[in-house]
Amino acid sequence: MAEKTKLTDAVIKNIPVPASGSVEVFDTEVPAFGIRVGKGGARSFITYQRLGGGRGRLRRITLGKYGAHPPAIGLAEARRLARAAKADAGRGIDVTAVKKAERRKVIAATDHDTTFAAIAERFLEYQERKVGAKSVAEYRRTLTAASSPLAAWAKRSIASITKADVLDVLDKLDAKEKRSTANHTLAYLRRFFNWAADRDIIKQAPPTDGVSMPNPHAKRSRALKDDELAIVLRALDDDAAVRVLHGVELPPMPDVFKDFYRVLILSGQRRGEAAGMTFAELQYLNNPHEARWELPGSRTKNGLDHTVPLAPAMVDLLKRRRASAERRAAARAKRLGETIEPPSYVFAAQRFNTPLSGFSKAKTELDVRVAALCEALGRPPLADWTVHDLRRSVVTGMNRIGIDPHVVESVVNHISGIKAGVAGVYNQEDYLPARRAALNAWADHVAALEPTRRT
Repeated sequence: MAEKTKLTDAVIKNIPVPASGSVEVFDTEVPAFGIRVGKGGARSFITYQRLGGGRGRLRRITLGKYGAHPPAIGLAEARRLARAAKADAGRGIDVTAVKKAERRKVIAATDHDTTFAAIAERFLEYQERKVGAKSVAEYRRTLTAASSPLAAWAKRSIASITKADVLDVLDKLDAKEKRSTANHTLAYLRRFFNWAADRDIIKQAPPTDGVSMPNPHAKRSRALKDDELAIVLRALDDDAAVRVLHGVELPPMPDVFKDFYRVLILSGQRRGEAAGMTFAELQYLNNPHEARWELPGSRTKNGLDHTVPLAPAMVDLLKRRRASAERRAAARAKRLGETIEPPSYVFAAQRFNTPLSGFSKAKTELDVRVAALCEALGRPPLADWTVHDLRRSVVTGMNRIGIDPHVVESVVNHISGIKAGVAGVYNQEDYLPARRAALNAWADHVAALEPTRRT
C-alpha cells in the first residue's frame, strides 16, 4: 500500500531513493496526487485519474519534475495541476493525449523551420532518446541557452552558417581564455551538424568539417605533493589563525568556498557532486561509524549510486554547514515574515537555497591566498593546478600512504581495474568498511600536514 502524508518540500526532499524501481508517496491534501521517486533520485509529481469519472481506465499523469527552477515545478503549482487534471478527467479530457498532440504540433511546425534554434530543438529531442539527461543538458547549454556563445545564430538559417562562423566563435572563446569551453563547443557542434547532414537537413558539407580542436591537450597528470597540499589547506584556514602563525594578511575568501575546498580534499569527489550536495543526501551524522553521503546515480558521472563514508573531520564540517544554513534560513524567514523553508544545499549560493556557483572567482581568490602564503614562507609559488587536480591528488596521496588501489578506486567511484568490464558484473563488493577506514586514514594524514619553508 502506498504511503500517505501531507507533502511538504522537506518531506519530498527526504524521501529515500529506492535501490531499484520507484516509490510513490501520496498527499493527504489533494486526492490521488503524489510524488514519484526513481532509483536515480529524480522526483516527479504525479496524479492518477479516470476519464469520465469512475467509469474509465485509471491513468497515471506526470505533472512535472519537482524543483525550484523551470521547467521543474514546485509543490503549490503541482497541486493546482492535479486539481485541474481531475476536473479535465471528469469531463472526459485525456490530459496525456492532449499533451502528446500539442507536442506533435510543435514538432510539425518546427519541421518547416530551418533556423538554427529550431533545428537544434529537433536535435535535442533526438538526443533525449539516446543519451542521459546530463548530456542533453550540456548540449542544450551550448546550443540554445541565451548565454551560449551561439545565441547570435538562433534566428539564422542553418544553411547560412559557415566554417568561418564556427571559427569566429571558437576564436572569441579562446580570446577570453575559455579554452575548455571552446573544445566542448566544437565537439557539440560537430555532432549537431553531422546529425543534420545525415538527415539531409543541410545539403552542403557540415561547417565543422576540417576544423581542428582549438586547444588539443595532453591528459593532465598534475597531483599536488603533500607539502603543496599543506599550503592549500593553510590558505583555507581562518584568516586570524594564518596571521598569527605566519604574519601574513590574506585577501578575503568566503567561508562557504573554504569549506567546499576542504570537502574536495577530504573526500576526493568531483566538483559538481560536492557543489550539489544536499542535506537530504547526508545520513547518520550523529553516528561516527555510519555517517555517510549518499550520492544518487542521477548526480554521478557513471550514473551509479555512490556512498561516501564520512570521516569525523568531514562530519564536523558538515554539521557546521547545517547550523549555518539553518541560521540563515531562520533570519530570512524573520526578515520576510514567512514560514521557515528548510535549507536544501550544503553549499548554497548567495541566492537562498540554490546550488553553489562562482567557481572561477573562488579559485582565483584561493590562488592569490596561496601565492601570498608561499611568499610569506619564502618558497616559490605553486605550479599551476586546477580544481580537478585535487581529486587526482587524493587518489595519489591515498596510494602513497598505503591504501589498496582497488579501495582507492572505490572511494572515488571509478569503475576500472578489478571492477571494470566483465569483472564488475561478478564483483559486486562495495568495500564500504575498507572505504571508511581509507577516508579516516586520509583525513588523519591531511590533518597532520604542515606547510614548510623549504625552497
